[in-house]
Amino acid sequence: MKSAVVTGGTGFIGKWLVDELLANNCEVTLVILPEITDMGALPRDERLHIVDCALEDIGKLPGMIAKRGFDVFFHMAWNGSAGKLRGDTHEQLRNVEYACDAVRAAGELDCRRFVGAGSIMEDEADAYIPKEDAVPSINMIYSCAKLAAHYMCKVAAREAGVEFCWGKISNAYGEGDLTERFVHATVKKIKKGEECSFTHGRQLYDFIYVSEAAKAFYAIGEKGKAGRSYYIGTFDVKPLGEYIKIIKAVVNPSAEIKMGAVPFNGALLPQGSLDAGALLEDTGFRAEIGFEEGIRRYLDWLVEKNEL
Repeated sequence: MKSAVVTGGTGFIGKWLVDELLANNCEVTLVILPEITDMGALPRDERLHIVDCALEDIGKLPGMIAKRGFDVFFHMAWNGSAGKLRGDTHEQLRNVEYACDAVRAAGELDCRRFVGAGSIMEDEADAYIPKEDAVPSINMIYSCAKLAAHYMCKVAAREAGVEFCWGKISNAYGEGDLTERFVHATVKKIKKGEECSFTHGRQLYDFIYVSEAAKAFYAIGEKGKAGRSYYIGTFDVKPLGEYIKIIKAVVNPSAEIKMGAVPFNGALLPQGSLDAGALLEDTGFRAEIGFEEGIRRYLDWLVEKNEL
């Protein structure tokens, strides 16, 4: 891979992806929102080219870039990937439209491949919502939007003449995350000794450190098979309760946690849904940072940033 376009490259995983691309001597055209004024966090590299473009204008991107013939277009941008906007139908539907616009822009830029950022929550929505007795949470609006974007982008890519690949992120965590995603929220509560109530914790989960997730996306862009969707995670799948115990042991062993205090409304995904085998087989990528080590790294970063 010699050249790539990246949207969402200042986001949680996106900024790690930019670093990974540059580390592999790839020329990067980074598409950022016009309102982003803090450029200090961006790498200073002559191979990094910045283009200001709002998500709603992503379809106009080919008119803003003179170069053609990119190897990969990574679409990482997504408004409302955490927090209350996950349940905002209008925001999430707009994200689907923007993703399809990004595919068409990739075609006009003569990109060889489009790689979209999906989520394991697509599988959760597909497995749970169709059930007659389902009681889905409002956050599943986000899950449905990711699923819709996945399928619609695959169709749009064929029409645009662009190879299509999709990465379903498990649960990324680590340096740079200050949102209310599960790991950050749990680490914060346990560290402060606040009341920590959870579901029964028997549902299978997987967590991947953010830098590893970025490497996985690079691997998909470089070696993934066209038309394929890849689960991005580890080979250390286990019940959520086991992960919570590890967080407690690392962060605050004396903290009190209450398992089963919160009702569980969702899908119990089978082991097969959390299988990184295809990613390993096609690209050679395998996550190396274990969960305990990752929590220690993340905790050190949060302390350094005075966030705990």
